[in-house]
Amino acid sequence: MALKASLTAEEHQALGDSLKGEYVQDGDGFKLDVETVNGLSLVNASALSTAASSATAEKEKIERKLKGFQSKVGDFDLDLLPQAREALEKMAEWDPDEKLKKHKESFEASTRQAFETEYRQKAKVFETESEKKDAIIGSRTEQLKRALFESSALQLCAQFNADPSIVNVMRDRRMVDWEEDQESMELRLVVVDDSGQKRYSVSGKDPMSGMSLEELFKECQQAPDKWGIFFKPPDKAGSGAGGSSAIVGGVGDNPWDDKTFNLTKQGEIFRKDPALAKRLAAAAGKPIPEIPSA
Repeated sequence: MALKASLTAEEHQALGDSLKGEYVQDGDGFKLDVETVNGLSLVNASALSTAASSATAEKEKIERKLKGFQSKVGDFDLDLLPQAREALEKMAEWDPDEKLKKHKESFEASTRQAFETEYRQKAKVFETESEKKDAIIGSRTEQLKRALFESSALQLCAQFNADPSIVNVMRDRRMVDWEEDQESMELRLVVVDDSGQKRYSVSGKDPMSGMSLEELFKECQQAPDKWGIFFKPPDKAGSGAGGSSAIVGGVGDNPWDDKTFNLTKQGEIFRKDPALAKRLAAAAGKPIPEIPSA
């Protein structure tokens, strides 16, 4: 029979005489006459009993709270509590302003990149279209310049009784050019030399003014050794247009002209005066013969 650590007075009285001697008086009750039981002192057994009762009550209280918690959350795995705590700690560290700032910066960067890409594409298209328009304008400007020059030169051909083919020769030799008037911003026809420099008037009226196209025609007319093929001699001035079949320096009819075509005469002129042969061929609209190199 196991002995109880503490007894009330009634329990002690009910013991046999042999067992009563194992207990000593302890307040209103009795306690087992030993120093320790399983390492616990029995000096204040009533206090130990009270503490045990309090611990039991606390345990029951905790169990009731746990049951109430489980009834609210359902079958909750308590092993997940550390993970849940870690997630809560991360959420506590989450800064919405910082996240918003990063998203804003990312959005602005992507928007800027898309805008720059679209801008470069449109700029390239605009540049291409602009180049096309500039090319068209340039081409039409050159056509207009040519038409204005030819119109003015053909009028002078009638005035100086010159063959119209001289207009092509002047243009091909780049004897004329255009400059922009600084005051009126208008294009003006000017006569230039072989290096492209502007030639000035020789009339004496205004030495700083450019040579006029009329002065150029007059100069060419006064140089029959170079330009005589393009101008009709004075003795035939009233016989109609002469042109490519005019007599120049005793040459007679132009052997390159279709109406007076003569290979033998061409060869004679070419051997005697290659430069004159070139002028005659140009006047007849034929390929200009090449002067053989020595």
